[in-house]
Amino acid sequence: MPFCCLANGKTIYSYTYSAAQWKELKASYKNHQLRMSCCPTAAIPKTNIFGTQFFAHARKGECKTALESKEHQFAKYIVAKTAHELGWEVSIEHRGESETHEGWVVDTLCKRGNIKIAVEIQWSPQTVEETMRRQARYKRSGIRGLWLQRMGANGGYHYHQARSQELPLFGLRLDPNTKQFMVAGVSQQKKGLFGKPPEMELSDFIRRMLQRQIRWIPYPEMGFMLNISLAENQCWKCDETTRIIDTVNLATPCADGLYNLTSVPVDKVTAPYVRLLNEPHYRMRYGYGQIKERYSKTEGKSYQSNGCVNCDALQGNWFRHHSIPLQAATDWIPIDFDYTRINERLACWLWVEPDNPNPKLGDGQQSLMDEVK
Repeated sequence: MPFCCLANGKTIYSYTYSAAQWKELKASYKNHQLRMSCCPTAAIPKTNIFGTQFFAHARKGECKTALESKEHQFAKYIVAKTAHELGWEVSIEHRGESETHEGWVVDTLCKRGNIKIAVEIQWSPQTVEETMRRQARYKRSGIRGLWLQRMGANGGYHYHQARSQELPLFGLRLDPNTKQFMVAGVSQQKKGLFGKPPEMELSDFIRRMLQRQIRWIPYPEMGFMLNISLAENQCWKCDETTRIIDTVNLATPCADGLYNLTSVPVDKVTAPYVRLLNEPHYRMRYGYGQIKERYSKTEGKSYQSNGCVNCDALQGNWFRHHSIPLQAATDWIPIDFDYTRINERLACWLWVEPDNPNPKLGDGQQSLMDEVK
């Protein structure tokens, strides 16, 4: 599905046309001597079911141009059109070679001044090793690669396991209901605490990436803080009201708020943080009992649990799931956290909102356009 053709000997691109201009071209194309750029066949401007504007061969012939899926072509079109609207010079299926004479073809090449961005839509399966090999080849050519890898029906492609500053790799899926491409893998800056980052529509993603609003935040520069989410229930043994810890939350400072890294139930909290939470001044302030191993007849085993603040009786997992949630504790406790245990997944590509352009996240943050040392 070509996005360019020759009109009276001059190359034109479908993604540079507005919907109204494209409609006009479709009505008058016979007056412009349109020819395919891949072969001498006459060209016809068309629009497919996704709204992609493209040029088609007027008749079938022996053109050897490789065929791509409609989804792949649609995604390339969105990338090219968005970059063009932002003032970038765009070339689709751009051919080149590295300094060591390695040939390559990029889906969409975006250029502005000395900056060159290769946007690759990987709709067919490709190993991480092959992606890294191609990325290194682009780097030797002075090009920064940006990869959008198709996710499985259940989001099964683990793009996050390979992403890094050197390899900007994100998940991509086509929503069957809205017919929009959605990008996964961008964390979002936000006041307060929030959970799993939402997906981002493809054109929004490209726009924010090319405007330096998505930046790599390296995990070694993050500080860590801990707090608790509380709940309240009636003790089964003494019949008094007691508070319990529902979850323990780990977060990192993010601009004027906090980014929630993970929340874990009390039975999964490790020993150093149990000791911290069992300090008397925290327990007195928030009114919860001691966290320790207790035997459960229901479970038939001992496990780490909440206890009644009045009688120390086990407040097991059943009570935690059926208690009344309370507002999370207001205190955030700075902690030393061994982030190497959960590796570089704490580093992230973060969307920095335009109204807060200078988040306090350390000096190591970089956009896609910044050179990787």
